[in-house]
Amino acid sequence: MPDRGRNRGVCYIGAVMNISRVLMPCLFLLAAAPAGADVYRWVDERGVVHYGDRIPPEAARRDRDILSKRGIALERLPAERTPEQRAAEARQRETEAERRAEREQHANRDRVLLSTYLSVAEIEMLRDRRLELLDAQARLTRQHLDNLHARQESLQGEAGRFDYPQGSAPDKPPLPVDLEAEMVDVTNSVKRYESLLSQRTAERAKLTEKFASDIGRFRELKGLD
Repeated sequence: MPDRGRNRGVCYIGAVMNISRVLMPCLFLLAAAPAGADVYRWVDERGVVHYGDRIPPEAARRDRDILSKRGIALERLPAERTPEQRAAEARQRETEAERRAEREQHANRDRVLLSTYLSVAEIEMLRDRRLELLDAQARLTRQHLDNLHARQESLQGEAGRFDYPQGSAPDKPPLPVDLEAEMVDVTNSVKRYESLLSQRTAERAKLTEKFASDIGRFRELKGLD
């Protein structure tokens, strides 16, 4: 029993002495630091703890603590980053922000689906009405385009009585200015309505795809087969 007590005392004293060897430089530095000066603590690549009122360049890329006068860590300063690290962190933040926005968008879509529709039949009815409206617009566009094509063909036939294209038939009179202007106007209108018809077709395909996705997601949320 007495021997064990003495052994514990030696270990405790040894531990205190080891701690003192580590803390004494820090305590001296804290006591000697000018008023208002920060004291830093950092660990080098070998795991050795250092203290100082300045951060050496080789330690700038390591985390460090600002200590109080009593040696208590007040604030953890992150290590300085290289330009490559900062760029990688910026890309990571951007990716995370995009993922959060995407999750929020999906959650909003689910809330809208559940609050707007009571059944798949309601979604299909709205889809059919929207498609019918687009189809009606497309029919009107085609009709107008057919009329423009007919007028364009008529103007081309009328222009055949004149030197058109200019220089192709010198024995014929020159193309009247008003006829030429109408031909240009009709040609431009044809291009415009052809582009509009293409847009109508693309809108229909996009709308069909969207409603198919909405119906599939609604079934999933409602647990429908």
